[in-house]
Amino acid sequence: PHGVDIENYYPDEDIRREARKAFDCSDVLTIGTIGLNVDERKNYEGMMRVFQRFHQKHPDSVWLIYTRWNENRNGVPALVDLPKALGLGDAVRFNKPILIYRGALKQEMNATYNAFDVFMLLSKGEGFGLPILEAQSCGVPVLVTDSTAMTELCGSGWLARVEKEQWTGLNAFRDLVDENDALEKLELAYDLWVRGKMPKLKSTARRFALDYNWDKIVKKYWRPFMDSAKEMITPGGKYKIFYIRTARQEKRKWSELRVGDNSQQADIWYNHNRNEICLDMLKNGQGDLTKNKKVLALGAAGWAEGQLLKGLDAEVERTDIIGGLAEIDKQPIKEVDAL
Repeated sequence: PHGVDIENYYPDEDIRREARKAFDCSDVLTIGTIGLNVDERKNYEGMMRVFQRFHQKHPDSVWLIYTRWNENRNGVPALVDLPKALGLGDAVRFNKPILIYRGALKQEMNATYNAFDVFMLLSKGEGFGLPILEAQSCGVPVLVTDSTAMTELCGSGWLARVEKEQWTGLNAFRDLVDENDALEKLELAYDLWVRGKMPKLKSTARRFALDYNWDKIVKKYWRPFMDSAKEMITPGGKYKIFYIRTARQEKRKWSELRVGDNSQQADIWYNHNRNEICLDMLKNGQGDLTKNKKVLALGAAGWAEGQLLKGLDAEVERTDIIGGLAEIDKQPIKEVDAL
């Protein structure tokens, strides 16, 4: 799993007080979200509807958002005008424009998290969801969708149930949160905040995040995995390693699709095609999982795996589907034998 830097993300009452003063939210319930807005997966529109209904009942609430709010991306309109359209005025507040381009310093991120009473991310799916963990490391309980990695990462706070699935161009489903249930969970958070009962959740959040401290994660998971990986790639070891790749025309198709404004469609095609190739390899001859033989099928994108193998002094042929198109096209197409 991923980890969190508990030395840079930590609860601090002095930092919290100054941050809330800077954000002008000292005496209101402060909901916060940190997440890059590059497509509709983060579900900002859905979260905005939930907050609109919540704020109508509880005007002593604000929503602080750190994201790329100022531009249209991948068919998703800029967020900046949505609060006005929903009549939210300055109850929704975005990060300063300069932070979009230069990024935030670690101490700025820590201060931002500390300003929150509740971290909200009603995403349609997360590969991990690092901000969920960073928020809890700062002692902030979370409200997240009960889906994908978010379920596992909710150590303190509330899970909003999934209402239905959404089919996507990636040939996979995404989960749409039940906005009514999310609203009910915000009501629970508000009740605890009004009654001064949030400190217990804050302590639980920090304790949960400590289990994802990088030192623990590396010792418990990463080092054993690296030792195991080194054994896997040793000649005569118990595993055979195969790289997956496609024929030249498939690589060229991806390259052609990337031209102009078609980059998103090309990436959708690539991910779908890669998944099909992986399945085909495992079902058919090259990756046949016969009795007493295991196969480690490394991802077709190849960059991370290539770095891993390089770090372990493994001599293997680089056979990405996409990476290094020019160089691969110069080489003859040939299969990669097991080590």
